[in-house]
Amino acid sequence: MVLSERFDRVIIIEHDTLSDAMVGEPTVFTKGYFDAFRPAAKQITDCAGLLAEARMIKTPQEIERMRLANELAAVGMAY
Repeated sequence: MVLSERFDRVIIIEHDTLSDAMVGEPTVFTKGYFDAFRPAAKQITDCAGLLAEARMIKTPQEIERMRLANELAAVGMAY
């Protein structure tokens, strides 16, 4: 079975990878990566905006980790 037979529905991707790029880390997918989905899907939907909004909502654990990171950064700056 070829890939195009398996994916007869919408494929949702996060195409705006620049918003998640880390400086110095190879976290950005290439154009070829996204182009590989095109023959296999009837429709490709970019949900980068929706995912960016969802990432703004933090769990209590994430908030605590952010507080801890800020405290550690303050100690480092004071040193």
